[in-house]
Amino acid sequence: MPISDLVHTIGTMKDLPLRSPWPYRLPRVSIGLLFIWAGAVKLFHHKTFAAAIAGYEILSDPLIGPAALGIPVVELIAGLGLLFDFAFGFGLTFGLLALFMGVLVYAMISGLDVDCGCFSVDEMAQRGSLQAAFFRDAALAASVVILFICRRVRTRSTLLNTIPDRSEM
Repeated sequence: MPISDLVHTIGTMKDLPLRSPWPYRLPRVSIGLLFIWAGAVKLFHHKTFAAAIAGYEILSDPLIGPAALGIPVVELIAGLGLLFDFAFGFGLTFGLLALFMGVLVYAMISGLDVDCGCFSVDEMAQRGSLQAAFFRDAALAASVVILFICRRVRTRSTLLNTIPDRSEM
């Protein structure tokens, strides 16, 4: 096998995972739907979510109500951004996860035994799940970073493939 054929084969092999859209699409859509669901649950049960926020003892009472409505709306926007592959969705989702992890670390350091308030009304009633919620959020944040990098690589690869090679001109 000539060297030029080997170089061409290796060049096409390194791009192989990027050729199928599903390794990028499936986790992106899954995380997007997860954020839409979490935001909807919190929005429909904003009083329960407000009680969960109050348990963290971070915000003063006048700010708890707006936070209980604002956070779910931002989660919905972030989820929709991921679902429809808008660039802002990645940053917004990562920012929310970083905020959530910071609040969880604060609660663990402070020795608070509060509910996470993450996904469901049943979960909002549970206590002692802060460490599990932190690791779940860390895994989601890492996934969002990987997806963002994949998006950048795919976009750059698509742009490079549309630019004509000067040697062909």
